Amino acid sequence: EQPQIKFAKHSAINRLPICIYADFETINKKVATIPSSRNDENKSYTEILTDQVPVSYRLHIFSDIPLGSNIALDYTYTGYDCAEKFVQTLIDLEEILIDVMISASRENEHISKVQMTNAQKTEYTTATTCHICLLPLPVKGMSRGDLQENKIPRFAKVRDHSHFTGEYRGAAHNICNLQARLPERSYKIPVIFHNANYDLHCFIREMAKTDREISILPSNSENFKTVDFGKFKILDSRAFLQNSLTNLIDNLDEK
Repeated sequence: EQPQIKFAKHSAINRLPICIYADFETINKKVATIPSSRNDENKSYTEILTDQVPVSYRLHIFSDIPLGSNIALDYTYTGYDCAEKFVQTLIDLEEILIDVMISASRENEHISKVQMTNAQKTEYTTATTCHICLLPLPVKGMSRGDLQENKIPRFAKVRDHSHFTGEYRGAAHNICNLQARLPERSYKIPVIFHNANYDLHCFIREMAKTDREISILPSNSENFKTVDFGKFKILDSRAFLQNSLTNLIDNLDEK
């Protein structure tokens, strides 16, 4: 057989229970200009007229697990120091939200019985493929020889559930179920912007002033794929779209 590359980090497919949607607003502010030399018409020149200054932000928390009444879901601020306030808000929320995730995980990790609807029970009983690794599941009554002949992994079939919400996710091999567990040290909170490469310029200097570790995965010298800031992972929603937002809206049904 030809060598094959297979995805094996099953813990990376977990849906994180908490994410943040954020956006910055800027204004054009006139800057003092230095007269450009236009004597040589054969040379190009750049004359800066305005600078885009962040003046406000809004941040919304979306969660699959209860956050409690003491945690606000919306944060809005207007002022020339909005970048500093935004970074401080993230720092203030970091430990609180991570603690909520840890508490929910520890509560649901070892539940004795996964709650399932009748449809989910039927789906589990009839499932023949592990929803995690997508390889065949063993069928009751199969011998070891049958498993080997049909290249079916010799792992028990179990009910996989979310360790954050306790909800049933699908039938899986027991080894895949164990490997899909996300370690607490790997917990992250996505912060999603639309066109994050633009918004990041509004507050990255303030991020650099903190003691939080910053890690950037660039796509080129000007744009990035992700930025890790402490326990936050800054993402661009455009990376998940198949086309521009305008074209996607135009394709929607008028209803």
